Amino acid sequence: MLGILILIGIIMAFYKGAQSRNLNGILYGILSIVVWFASQFIAAFLKVSIDPYTSEMTIIGWGIGGSLIGIGILYFIMINAGKNKSKDEFSDEIMDDRSIDEL
Repeated sequence: MLGILILIGIIMAFYKGAQSRNLNGILYGILSIVVWFASQFIAAFLKVSIDPYTSEMTIIGWGIGGSLIGIGILYFIMINAGKNKSKDEFSDEIMDDRSIDEL
């Protein structure tokens, strides 16, 4: 139950963060779910591949750690996409409100 609440919080944080950066919030919400479970699976699979006789608690720890690292990477990607999008914006106006003295 606690894991579901944490995942809902992460989804909401990514949705609101993407909306504030003029990105698609639904896309980043869905990506956060996919990254959470995929990175959890990959981290646990790598741990079991390295040591097949590892305990279940160790596998769970590796899975949660992998999920947090994956979410951190996705957050970094979202921030950089938001920065790049704000730089690419331009105005279609030929003249703006600035006078020639401000240029």
